[in-house]
Amino acid sequence: MKRSGFPGQRLEVLPGPRVRQALDHPVLSRLLVTDCGYFPQARGHGRVRPHGSPQTILIVCTAGRGKVRVGDSELTVGPGDTLAIRAGTAHAYTAHPDQPWTIWWVHVTGADADALVDAAGFEADRHVIRPASLEQTVDLIRQVIDAVGVDDTDASLLSASGAAWHLLASLRQPVLHPEDTLEMARTFILEHLADPLTVEDIADHVHLSPSHLAAVFKAGTGMGPITYQGVLRMRRARQLLDSTTRSVTDVAASVGYADPAYFSRRFRQLHELSPRQYRSSPKG
Repeated sequence: MKRSGFPGQRLEVLPGPRVRQALDHPVLSRLLVTDCGYFPQARGHGRVRPHGSPQTILIVCTAGRGKVRVGDSELTVGPGDTLAIRAGTAHAYTAHPDQPWTIWWVHVTGADADALVDAAGFEADRHVIRPASLEQTVDLIRQVIDAVGVDDTDASLLSASGAAWHLLASLRQPVLHPEDTLEMARTFILEHLADPLTVEDIADHVHLSPSHLAAVFKAGTGMGPITYQGVLRMRRARQLLDSTTRSVTDVAASVGYADPAYFSRRFRQLHELSPRQYRSSPKG
């Protein structure tokens, strides 16, 4: 298998001694980019690592295809897919012989690497996800490569780490289009913020079963639809308290709480301040 040397490629590798030195830095020790690159139409590209890599590997495919084995899983990676292989995991991958993949890739290590990969949506049996925005994902990897390509100073490596952090954090965001189910449900909730909606009401509006809607919300927001409605209600309440002189009772009714005392209790639970204390607290 060809290891490198693809026309138009970009490749940056941090020397081993510099990696060890950087991992003593208080910030770089949290997330450090050790290798990164861009391989266009990488015919013959492949790697076999029976004992895994010391770093977690992210590969974003923008064209073509590749075959991947991660542990016991056999995968096909194609355009729009992002692959994560955790440090120490046995794996092998190779470009398709007739449709070789074009990939952007990053190796990261550090104390927060596993937590960020978890937060991005990768799981023990889920090695491939489709990012919210392929264009943004590629742009962030390009920023990583640009930063590492300047030099090996702390400043450059910190810039690369920031872009890599942003990259991992942004992968989990749901893709939202006007016709998207989650966006339709969000809009419906916003338009009926003061109404006593049920999961069934929201599900009927977007033509899903209540259980399917709950799964969509859990995947996209990390919470159920009614909990999400509560978050939006409190957000709107803060806006009204900050921008108007309306009474707490009026604000409570405007966001769907007929009992102002109950609204005040819920507000305090979330903010550790009563509505009046929040209104009088300094902002900005």
